[in-house]
Amino acid sequence: MSLTELFSLDNAHLVALVIFPLGFMAHVLVSSGSLGRAFHIIMFATAISSLVVGISLIIYKSFNSVSTSEAVCNSLSGNYRLLLDYIYYDDNDIKVTATDGEWRTTQCEGGKNGVFSLKGDDRTEQKIELKINGIYRQIAISETKYQSIITIAADGQLIKRRIVNPVGGKPKITKRDDIRLDEYQNLITDKLLEYEEIIDKKHSAPESSICYPTLGKDDGRTFIAAICSDYARALVKYD
Repeated sequence: MSLTELFSLDNAHLVALVIFPLGFMAHVLVSSGSLGRAFHIIMFATAISSLVVGISLIIYKSFNSVSTSEAVCNSLSGNYRLLLDYIYYDDNDIKVTATDGEWRTTQCEGGKNGVFSLKGDDRTEQKIELKINGIYRQIAISETKYQSIITIAADGQLIKRRIVNPVGGKPKITKRDDIRLDEYQNLITDKLLEYEEIIDKKHSAPESSICYPTLGKDDGRTFIAAICSDYARALVKYD
């Protein structure tokens, strides 16, 4: 390790804490008459100063890590919209595609060890399709609302995103694309009930309610992509 590295901000507190006992030993030697009084004053002052510097730097580093996560949290606060459509579910003749959505952050909250949580309200519009006679036909558009949290480590890294409280319970079914599907009404009703069960299960299951976010910037815009167990949700900040 070079002298520059040794006396860098990251290591200065260690150096200061090493100098303190050396200076204190010099103080003891002077008291016993082994060293001159002037040298005693210098070394004792150096020891005390080093101890103060060391402790101050430790406190500074601790507060600096906290402020890093808080700064990231505050910088990410705002409103986001869905950047790209994504398939949320595709199984058992049901396909669910997210076509619109937003995330409005509501609070930065500090926790233990410098960790911060960015809370927000999510809204997602989903197109629900049912395979009928081998062809996927849109049977409804649903809007779901829920709350989510992004956890930020003390060093400013995004740790995870999780859904904590689905708002309003059942999705709101708004429309169907073809009146000729009326003859399949019983099948459609059953499948929409199945869809609601799918949403409830995915929002409550740990493996699907927790995602891993990444942060990106391009042309001054901020992007957050949440990588989940079976889909990825990308958002762009607009306000």
